[in-house]
This record gives sequence, structure tokens and C-alpha cells, in this order.
Amino acid sequence: MYKQFDQEFRDNAICLALEKKVKLNDLAKDLGIGRSTLNKWMSQHRKGHPISSGLTPEQKEIKRLQRENEILKEERDILKKAMAIFSSPQKRGSLL
Repeated sequence: MYKQFDQEFRDNAICLALEKKVKLNDLAKDLGIGRSTLNKWMSQHRKGHPISSGLTPEQKEIKRLQRENEILKEERDILKKAMAIFSSPQKRGSLL
């Protein structure tokens, strides 16, 4: 089964490979991907496929914070539901 990586992960991997000047083997290992996968992404980049959506660093940070906010909202909702279940009078007696 193949792992699917989102475009942001691919873009970041390519940026690291271009900016950090580290060996591709080491970078691939650190990222948990195969060297051939990283080579393929690098090849696609060299052929003119854009590696970035053109977002500024501030826009990327806003996007990251929005994703984090969504996760926190989901966690909060789960906790609210759990509290409602465990604090309801009819359920409290059946748990004892």
C-alpha cells in the first residue's frame, strides 16, 4: 500500500532539499520517505511543476493556525459530549 503525502508536505520536502544542502538520502530518511520518492518530487520540480501555492509565509501561518483551530474545536466538542454523558443523572447510576 502506498502512502499519500499532501502537496504541502511535498513542497516542504523540496524546499528543505534545495535550501539545506543536505544529502538527499539523509533528508528522505529524516522525513520518513523513500529516496526514490524524493527524487521523483525533485524531478517534477525541475520540470517546472510549481512547488508552492504562492502563499506568503504569513498566509501559510494563517492556514496552519486555521487547521489547528479546527482540531481544537473538534477536541472541545468531543469533551463536551463526554461531559454530558458522564454528568447525566440516569447514566451516573448505571455506571456504579
